[in-house]
Order: sequence, then C-alpha cells, then structure tokens
Amino acid sequence: MESLLSLVFSTQLLAGTEPFTATKKISEYEVMEDGSERLKAVIEGEYLRASDGSEITYFRYSFGNGMSSATLIDAKTKKVYALVPGRKLVEVKQVLSNVPRSTHNQGVSASKGRAEVNGIACQAYEAQRSAGISKWCDLPQQDIRLRSEYYIRLTNSSYRLRIVEEVSDLRLGVEPPAAKLAIPPDYRVEELPARKAR
Repeated sequence: MESLLSLVFSTQLLAGTEPFTATKKISEYEVMEDGSERLKAVIEGEYLRASDGSEITYFRYSFGNGMSSATLIDAKTKKVYALVPGRKLVEVKQVLSNVPRSTHNQGVSASKGRAEVNGIACQAYEAQRSAGISKWCDLPQQDIRLRSEYYIRLTNSSYRLRIVEEVSDLRLGVEPPAAKLAIPPDYRVEELPARKAR
C-alpha cells in the first residue's frame, strides 16, 4: 500500500491554470518474471484544478478498510498537503519552488503521434526507462496528462510494479467549488520538520 500512496505525491504535478473537474484512477499491478500480472491496488476519486493553478485529488482505496485521503497542491502557499479525513490531519509533504509548474515531457525528443483516451484526442509519448517502457498521453495546451503507464523496479524483489493512471469525465473550463480546494478549519496541520543549522 505504501508504494501506491507515495505515487500520489510524486505524480500529481501542478501544471497549467485552466480549471477543470475530472475523475482520476491509479491502478497498481505486480508483474512477475514470467510476465504474469496481479492487480495489487486501485485508488480512484475526484481530480480538480482551480484557475489559480491549485490542484487536489480525492482518493478512496479499494483495499484495506476503504479509507480515503486527498492530496492538495496549493498555489498560494506553494505547499503539497496530504489530507487524512479519518484523523482530521493535514501533513505538509513538500514545498515547491515554482507554482504553477509543469514537468511533462522534459527530456523527451519526440512524440508517438495522436491517440485517444476516453474519447478525448491527446498527444502520445513513449520512452525507454530502466524498469521498462513508459507510455503517456497528454493535452499539451492544457498541460493535463490523460493517461500514463510506467514500471517501477523494486529492490530485492522478484517482481516489478506496473502503474496505470487515467483521467476520465474531464470537464475543461469548469471551476470547482473553492471549498473543495481548501483545508478544513477543524484539521490539524503538521508542518515539515525544521532543518537544523549546520
């Protein structure tokens, strides 16, 4: 479960400033040495962007006790927050130097042409990574990644992870309610530990 939770923070990158509402789903598969696969976990929920560039993804997990959480990237504070409703807790996970920002397709020399994800035409890309071939499909002008598929090689393990992320029900130009991208007032906020002076 920890590997999938960590992906929420590493893959939800603040991008453009055109607002939208959508649904985001992340599926994690174990890929054995013989090529067989086993679905390990699925998380799915609302994926929202405000016109100031702030983004939030609400997730409900299909494993464990069906717990939920949210990841908020706040354009005003430049912080990445993890919201844990069950504990009414907000943890600061990262402080960004530049908001909004985009890291889509950095270091990629050429696309693989046009493709379609859930009825929406997008620009397809592909790159060879150490753990396997990564594929993704973007809306470059809106800076939205509609689908991605990539592999993670685990240390001291007999299998790799295949991660599939997909956006559906995309409604461009729709401003989500401001309350959806705000930290609830009754939540406790845990900041990052202060760095010790050297």
